[in-house]
Amino acid sequence: MEKYNNVLIFYKEFIKIEQIMRKGWIISNVPAERLESVGDHTLQLIMLASVITKEFGISFDNKKLIDMLLMHDIGEIVIGDISDTEVDVHDKKSKEAAAVKSLLSNLSAENAEYYYALWAELKARDTEMAKFAYMLDKIDAVIKSRIYEDEYNVDGLFDEFVTFQRTKGTFDNGVLEDFFSYLTNE
Repeated sequence: MEKYNNVLIFYKEFIKIEQIMRKGWIISNVPAERLESVGDHTLQLIMLASVITKEFGISFDNKKLIDMLLMHDIGEIVIGDISDTEVDVHDKKSKEAAAVKSLLSNLSAENAEYYYALWAELKARDTEMAKFAYMLDKIDAVIKSRIYEDEYNVDGLFDEFVTFQRTKGTFDNGVLEDFFSYLTNE
């Protein structure tokens, strides 16, 4: 019975992810009727990962990749979505780590450790899969910035997101570097 209850408690918290609105789009003045939630973003990111890995012939343990992507923004359920441009990244990471541990605390120790390790791996970006997942997250924002600029006449949105990723070197020498170049030269 305890396992069932643990799953229910975790799931009730996890589905709150659909109530957290993506802060970057709010800051960028994307119209309210199009704002996406972190849950929307997570689902779309998993689809993007599936299509890109198949189309580009990129091979990973896809179950692990999906689990990693499901975990990538889970801390935002507690701390909210914080834009990369808003706060000290180290402060965000420590708050997010505590939030993730808290959310996972109702699962068995083994499962909590598994999911936390995936989250930490992605944040550290010290494996090829984690680097890929990170780049997917950022390429999603670049693609959507183009869509939102075109559909909602949000002038300069695409250039802003592209410039930000170029400055950070997000795609330099990465598996999605050519795709990023294609998107920016369309």
